[in-house]
Amino acid sequence: MVHRLFFAALLLAFVPLAGIGQDRPFLYNEEEFGQPSDANELRICIDPRDPAWEIDRAIAEEIASVLLLEPVIHMIEDTRASVPLDDVYYYLRANCRVYFGFRLIADLYPTWAMATRPYYEARYVFVTDDADYSRLADLPAGAPIAATLASSADFRFTQFNNALPAAQRWRRVPFGTDTQSLDALEQGVVEAALIWGPALLAEQRPGLAIMSPEPLAFDPMPVGGLLLSTDTFLRTSIDDAIAALSAAGTLERLVREYPYLSPP
Repeated sequence: MVHRLFFAALLLAFVPLAGIGQDRPFLYNEEEFGQPSDANELRICIDPRDPAWEIDRAIAEEIASVLLLEPVIHMIEDTRASVPLDDVYYYLRANCRVYFGFRLIADLYPTWAMATRPYYEARYVFVTDDADYSRLADLPAGAPIAATLASSADFRFTQFNNALPAAQRWRRVPFGTDTQSLDALEQGVVEAALIWGPALLAEQRPGLAIMSPEPLAFDPMPVGGLLLSTDTFLRTSIDDAIAALSAAGTLERLVREYPYLSPP
C-alpha cells in the first residue's frame, strides 16, 4: 500500500521500530528456509496488536476468496507495543506471504518490502467525554488535550496550535500510546484526546464521542499489507482482488459501521 502508500506509528495500524532505508535484515541460515509455498493457499499474517485486526482478517479472507485460494492465517503472538521491521521480514520469510494492517506512509519502508494498494482508509480523531464539545473549536483556550506522539495528526495539530496567538492556544499534553491518552481523558486530566481512530475498536470505552477536528482537517491514512519486494506477481494479484472487492461494494460493507474507517 503505497497508501496503510507507505505506514509512522504499529500503527499496524503499527509504527515500526526500525525503518527508513533499512537494508535487508540478517537471518541466520536464511538460505535453509524459503518463503512459505502457497500452492492453493494464501498465507496471511494478522497481528492482534493492530486494533482493527478483525477487519483486516475479514478483508484478507475476502481477498483469498477472490483469488480462489484458501486463507491460512498466522496470528502474531508478539506482545510488544510495536513491530520491528526486522521481525516483519522474518514473518514474511517463515510464516506468511503478506502481513496485513500497515499504515501506508510514503518512503517509510525499506527496499526489501513493498505494499499492496490500500483496502481501507482510517482517520485520526479527537474524542471527548463532554457533550458540550462537538468540535475542536468548542474547547476553550488553555484546555488540555492529550495527543499520542509520533503521528502525522499530532504533528499537524502541534503546527496549527503553535501558530495561534499564545492566549488562544490549547495545552497539548503528549502521551506515548493511545491507551494512555484515553486513560488521561477518562481520569479528567484532559478535556479531549487526539488518537488513531481504530484504537477505539480495541478500547471499547463507553461515554466517548468523536469530535469534528474543525478548524483542522486531517487527511485519511491508507492502510494495506506488506510483502517482500520480490513477490511482484502476488502483489499484483492482491491489488486486483482489492479493486474487485471495492467495485463490488464489499470493502464499503465491511467498514461502513465505523465513523473513522472508509473504503479506499
